[in-house]
Amino acid sequence: MGRYVIIVIVCLVPLQAIAAKHPTAFELLDKFAETQDKLQSLIIKYETSTYGASSSVFGQLPRIPKGGTGSFNEIRFDDKRVYWHTCMWGHVGMRAEPIPRDKPLHLFRLWDGEVFFSYGVSEDKDKYASSPFGTVKINHYKNNVEKGQNIYKINTRLPLQGYCYEDKERVDVMLRQADNLSVRNKLERIGESDCYVIDAKGKHGTYRVWIDPAHGYNIAQTEVRRTTGDLRRGNPMGGKAKLFYSLKNIRFQKINNVWIPMEADRKINQTYGGGRFWNISGHIKRTEVIINPDHDSLGSFVPDDIMNGAKVYIRGVPRIKYTWQDGKVVDKDGREVDVDRLIKAESEKVKKRKPKRK
Repeated sequence: MGRYVIIVIVCLVPLQAIAAKHPTAFELLDKFAETQDKLQSLIIKYETSTYGASSSVFGQLPRIPKGGTGSFNEIRFDDKRVYWHTCMWGHVGMRAEPIPRDKPLHLFRLWDGEVFFSYGVSEDKDKYASSPFGTVKINHYKNNVEKGQNIYKINTRLPLQGYCYEDKERVDVMLRQADNLSVRNKLERIGESDCYVIDAKGKHGTYRVWIDPAHGYNIAQTEVRRTTGDLRRGNPMGGKAKLFYSLKNIRFQKINNVWIPMEADRKINQTYGGGRFWNISGHIKRTEVIINPDHDSLGSFVPDDIMNGAKVYIRGVPRIKYTWQDGKVVDKDGREVDVDRLIKAESEKVKKRKPKRK
């Protein structure tokens, strides 16, 4: 009987070469940004519920009891315009006296690329009898691109779009500014996904961000901590001030082949000097998301929510009250007001009143 010799050749390959390459923090942030770049034009409808307590309201009132707020919201935006409507009730702004749910407060914000409309109206006509149709404030920034861009950024900073509490920039931009930025060697399970964990420490505090590769490299969880010396709204925190922010239990849904965060729990705990505090916990739930809608056909950025009879105040035109009627600003005699011409005329008056420098 013949004999056969079987030779087994073992190729020694380093385990690092067999395993998939572990991405760097910057590569993960690039992946996250790629997903966000697909979401530059949206219509989002969502609900919020918030519970919390505060030691003071605007630093003037004593401690208020623990209370909640609720809201229905709609936001529409593209790369240069934004519309936001929120319908709120409960202890809005930690106010001691709650707003009834059956008589909520409505706030509208609209930036159409040239003019910023701010409109507020309450369904509690008895309480707000002095302006039962609401109040409109108009700011014209046609010749000031920077102000318009700021209005756009302020009104599109959404937690589920990657903006942490009080941050002016998205989380990927904030993390790129960190002094120390790293990715943990081991993935961590969040929900049903294995996520990369990014740790960052810099002038804005300490960040921990979980990136979910199974859901478009979206953020699956976030934690932010700030303490003495860390920047808060551009200024160093002093004394015993502390801030903790978290976004957890994020649920995703695939819409038009893009993974979208639809639901999450949010927590904000702040402490200040003198024992003051502000703590809230809440839930955000998106009920509808439309990607790349036809805003012009839908009239997304037209101020058609303002009620006839609303009082109108125009920035730069002091002491004069106008009225909103059928989509136009009118004077006390019902004549349409040319807002552009009026603002320009008032600006010229201000220039003439300024004393000449010697």
